[in-house]
Amino acid sequence: MDQKEFGQYLKSLRKDKKLTIRQVELYANVSNSYLSMIENGKRDIPSPEILQKLSKVYDIDYNTLMKKAGYVDSDTSKYEDDLEQEFPEGVQVLRRASKELSPKAKKKMLKMMELFLEEDE
Repeated sequence: MDQKEFGQYLKSLRKDKKLTIRQVELYANVSNSYLSMIENGKRDIPSPEILQKLSKVYDIDYNTLMKKAGYVDSDTSKYEDDLEQEFPEGVQVLRRASKELSPKAKKKMLKMMELFLEEDE
């Protein structure tokens, strides 16, 4: 999807939610002029950080938005979709940990998971 198509896609998400660009600006803390340029294909596809903000405002899965933007390739997204289907609770815990844990706590969690894997072999 090129920048113009992606801009149109974002515009359709906004309109589906019956939001104005100014409302999105307030909710996502992204300037309305920047949003307008994106929607009209005059700016590159936004950064992952901006997409995360927009995903919350538009109530759309962040990974879906990342795929549409071209940040996540289809092989990776297929693997993630399979993982989501097979172990949804684990994926949910990992997403929550990613958002809420400190870097030190994330390292501890990773070590614990590696120990469980070693014990299971």
